[in-house]
Parts: sequence; structure tokens; C-alpha cells
Amino acid sequence: MLIHTFHGRSAAEALARARRELGPEACVLETRRTGRGVEVLAVAERPAPARPEPPRSDEPVRVLYEELHERLVADGFARPLAARIAAAAAARASEAGDDAARALRVALALWLRVDGDEPRSGQSLAIVGPPGVGKTTTIAKIAAREAARRDGPVVLASMDDQRLGGLEQLEATARAMGLPFRALRDEDEVIRARRAAGRHGLLLVDTPGVSRGDADVVRRIRTLTGRLDHCEIELLLAADADRRAVTDTVHRFSRLEPTCVGVTKLDEAARAGGLISVLVRTGLPVRHVTTGPVIPDDLARATVRGLAAWAIPAVDSRSQIPATTRSGATAARAATMKETR
Repeated sequence: MLIHTFHGRSAAEALARARRELGPEACVLETRRTGRGVEVLAVAERPAPARPEPPRSDEPVRVLYEELHERLVADGFARPLAARIAAAAAARASEAGDDAARALRVALALWLRVDGDEPRSGQSLAIVGPPGVGKTTTIAKIAAREAARRDGPVVLASMDDQRLGGLEQLEATARAMGLPFRALRDEDEVIRARRAAGRHGLLLVDTPGVSRGDADVVRRIRTLTGRLDHCEIELLLAADADRRAVTDTVHRFSRLEPTCVGVTKLDEAARAGGLISVLVRTGLPVRHVTTGPVIPDDLARATVRGLAAWAIPAVDSRSQIPATTRSGATAARAATMKETR
């Protein structure tokens, strides 16, 4: 499977070129901003599903496949995805001599997508997600990072006027950072906030947490963000939620058409498979990951290598099978993500 590189002035242009040449089923492995614009790495298709296990004539490979498949399923991976990753990893371990953990990471990496775009001048970014996922803390981390690296202004804004103290919390954070703050209660205030950021500034928008069945809040967010040109929607997903909960969250927020996701609470997740399975199934690229509450240190840009290393943590030397459900796996995952920043 050959990896192809495409360039464009924007992510949309580069992606369009990739799909024009490779077809609509092209799998985007990574996007990143370069001096020429945006670079996209893509392959013609995702790894072939093929057989769920290696040929029975190769007994050691078959046994390894079964062990890897069992481990992935125990770690919350959907069975079809676990079968394909385990088959590829068992074959690689047999042919290339890789240990099981490395082989699993390489196989998993082909299924993951990340968004390497940096916020551009004149852009707006709205953070959305369910209650308690970490929207306000995450947007404060992004604001601190962006304020330190860019020349243009960074404006913090919030639509969260329904939660007691929602506006005041972000306003206090903005004041501590020396950044302007805007409360967004209606469309006029949204327009004024965008003007305050100016042509070269970045507007970061916090939103109310949307509970299950609360369609009115989704409609309000869509109406207000619709007044912003060049507004990206980043959906936050909690790494410690199970596969059904993550799937429900993606479904609830699909009306907002998120362009990417951020993954929070990596340091609290005991199992990675549920989240990874949903990311692979939906094809949503990951932009940010968070590993704790510290602003801005516990925020990192997602990488394919980092996500794969988090999902397949340290190897148990007794069995050479990733110890994803053994004691210490959570700490190992957090440390892995910090090492790959």
C-alpha cells in the first residue's frame, strides 16, 4: 500500500486533490500545515479486511493472532476492527520480527486520522461536547497556547449562559491571561465578537454542554456559529467513556458538522478500544488531546504515532502481549502521550 502526498492552500483543497486522484474511498492518514499551505498523506484505501485470521497452516502466527485479537476485544475494540488489526499485526510480527506491541501500533496507525492544521488568521473555533467533557478547560489551554505563538489577537467568548457561573468562569480565565472576553447571548453579540478579533485574530468560542435529548441547545449553537465565517467546530470526546457513549455523542453532535475532534481525559481512560473504534468508523480526524487539568501543559496536538502508542501501551514481558487491562496501564498511557508531544 503506497502513501501519496498532496498539497493545497487549504485542507479542503488538498483533500479534494487526494480524493480526485485516489477516489472517494481514499484514507487520509495525516494532515499538516507547511510553508506551502497544507500537506495531506493518503492511501488509496484502508487496510483490506481480508480473512479474520491467518492461514491455519502457520500455527505460530494463528496463535499470536488469537492472543492479539482477544487482547484488543478485552480492551474495548469492536470485533471487526480488532480482527483486522490483529491479523495485520500477527503477520508483521512473523515477517518483520517486530514485538507484538510494535506490530499492533503499526497496524492500528493505518486506521487513524489526525488534523494537523493550525488555526489561521481570521478564523473562529467553537468547542462543543456533552456536559463534563472539559470544554472550558480545553478552550483555555488552546487560548494560552495560541496567545503565546501568534501575533494577532486571541479573543475568548462563551455561549454558556445556561450553566450557573458558566460565563463568569471563562471570563475570569480570560482576565488572568490578559485576553479579551465576550459573552455570546445572541447573533449580534457573535458578530461583535468576531469584529473584536479582527481580520488577523482568532476567536475561540466555548459552548453549553448538550445533554442527551437537548436538541434546542444544539439548534442554538448551530444558529450562533452559523453567523461566523470560517468557523470550525471541534467536538470533544472523553477517552474514559465506553463505545456506546462515544457513539451517542458523535450522533448527537452530527448536526453541527464537526470538522475534527479533541480527545480529553486520556490520563483517566482504562481502555482505549471504544474511543478508537468510533474514530475509525466515523473517519473524524483528531486535533487535540489532553492528559490532565494543567493549563496549558496538559494539551498536545494529536499525532498518529502518539494515538497508536496510547491505545497500545507497554508490553508485559511475560507474554509479549500489550498489558492494556493490567495495573498501571492508565499511567503508562499518559506518560506515552507526554513523550510524543
